[in-house]
Amino acid sequence: TSIEELTFGYCTNLASVSLPSSLKTIGKRAFEWCTSLHEIVFPQNLTTISTEAFMDCNLEKIIFNKGLISIEAGAFVGENEPGYWAGTNQSSGKFWGYNLKSIELPSTLKEIGDKAFYGWRELTSLTIPASVETIGSKAFAESRKLESVTSLIESPFALPDDAFQQYVQSNHSTDIDGTTAYLYVPVGTKEKYEQQKGWKQFRAILEIGQEIKEFVDEKTGVIYQYESSGTTAVVKGGTDSEPGSPDAK
Repeated sequence: TSIEELTFGYCTNLASVSLPSSLKTIGKRAFEWCTSLHEIVFPQNLTTISTEAFMDCNLEKIIFNKGLISIEAGAFVGENEPGYWAGTNQSSGKFWGYNLKSIELPSTLKEIGDKAFYGWRELTSLTIPASVETIGSKAFAESRKLESVTSLIESPFALPDDAFQQYVQSNHSTDIDGTTAYLYVPVGTKEKYEQQKGWKQFRAILEIGQEIKEFVDEKTGVIYQYESSGTTAVVKGGTDSEPGSPDAK
């Protein structure tokens, strides 16, 4: 079962939808510009969310279930993607698009396409499942509030240099190259991540599941400690901090 291209596209009054358990594919631009749709729950048999399927929506809650394999290019691209009209929700004052602070991706996911989650400006944290095999160009770009990314991938692959680029739009004056977010990786894999293209765009690469350790922020020279356990890690504080340097988490 599938939902075909543009089936609900531009249905600006569509406020809710219940997807059948037999659904396997959501077609290209199927829910584009459904600006009244605030919540979506994906069924377990769904394997593919196609290109721009939920582009320019205003979702506030997304629940992914196991079974999803591919999130294609621009599937959840926000309103701030260059080349698209950028407006604001007059009632909330927020950009049309995605104002979620976190997302939980399913453990079956293999592909995250180009600009799949572009423009999620409120996103602060993200966990990448161990199953992921590819992340596309600008997949999480323009996530300006992103603080931490936890990758559970044991054998990291080459990553596009702009996959997590914090600022993309040309009208923004910044000297930030990559992202100011921290990257947390499984114990024993830090060197693998450092050797693979693209992962060093993060502020620092830290291992999870270990005791308190120290690291030097290469961008500021500040020495931080971090404490980690299981699949989480928290930066505890810094020394020799100078005015304007990043706050410790």
